[in-house]
Amino acid sequence: MTVPASNIPAAVVQRQLDAFNARDLDALLAAYADDAQLFEHPSKLLARGSAAFRERFTARFLERLKENCSQCGARIFGFWRGFGEGVPTCRDN
Repeated sequence: MTVPASNIPAAVVQRQLDAFNARDLDALLAAYADDAQLFEHPSKLLARGSAAFRERFTARFLERLKENCSQCGARIFGFWRGFGEGVPTCRDN
């Protein structure tokens, strides 16, 4: 099975980063499944589902109004991507 180019991990991460930097919450949430779960390593559930993700990302936007993310700072592990939960993915402009 071939993975569409738009679904390879680097492309998905780039869409996430572009949406985050544009503060486009709807585009950012579109990168996640409706039933996605966010965990803090190793197994602490932080968010489950679109509504919880929306709440967490809204808080991240408010906390980081002067920051943008770059893919070079992102950590990608297979299809999992850490995003702002204590992972140094952002830098000041």
